[in-house]
Amino acid sequence: MKRQEEHDQVTLVAWFRIMYPQYKSLITTPSFGENIGSRRMARLKELGLTPGMPDLHISVPKRLNPNSPITSSGLYIEMKTQTGKVTERQKEVQAKLLEQGYTVKVCRSVDEGMKVIKDYFD
Repeated sequence: MKRQEEHDQVTLVAWFRIMYPQYKSLITTPSFGENIGSRRMARLKELGLTPGMPDLHISVPKRLNPNSPITSSGLYIEMKTQTGKVTERQKEVQAKLLEQGYTVKVCRSVDEGMKVIKDYFD
């Protein structure tokens, strides 16, 4: 199932970069879902990796129009399969992001991810 999540995420990122070329350098993956061994993972945590961060971050604040105040600091997306579970750690991080004014969504397909992004920008 992890491969399906990866495939969906790759597809969503490629679509985003085509549809929103002005923001193509502002989509990133702040998480690291691979099993890379405890020593390397410990080093990445020292470097700032935070377990539980959503899979994608779009660093574009949301405004209702160019002159209005910011209504969201940015968009985080957690990719899951139809049966994938959000972990307790992910729920904790998502709650903290929401407290800071970010939009956080769990998407279970490429289509759902596209809809979330379109809704965010429209």
